[in-house]
Amino acid sequence: MFAKYILLDPVEHELRSIDQVWDALDRLDGDSCSILIVAERPPIPGVSEVPFSGRAIAIAGGAQDQFLCEAFEDGETEPIRIRNPDVPKSHAESVLLRRGELEEFDRHWIVGRPIVERALKAFAECGELDKDLIWERL
Repeated sequence: MFAKYILLDPVEHELRSIDQVWDALDRLDGDSCSILIVAERPPIPGVSEVPFSGRAIAIAGGAQDQFLCEAFEDGETEPIRIRNPDVPKSHAESVLLRRGELEEFDRHWIVGRPIVERALKAFAECGELDKDLIWERL
């Protein structure tokens, strides 16, 4: 396993197996539990401005099989997002999704569980972004 840290807001754990990732993903309901972070390392107290250190993938949402998936490079605060290949960027519709708070996102950033699973597996096991998914900088 590349990733060593998992946060299912607000509970943190040492990451030991991919099964922990799947269990956490199952618990995302878009209501009481809406943020999952799988990271290279836990945050460094007094240093980390975000709830992890190193590279990470953050998953938000979960209600109605709707997720937002973002990756963070080491030291970067701006994420790289997965774009839904089935929704054109010109599509004007937006979606309300809980990421801690209820937020509005363009529909082309919202993906289903199979895409999230691919992203999480590649990152958690190898520290890579799945090259068959569409990753875009904001």
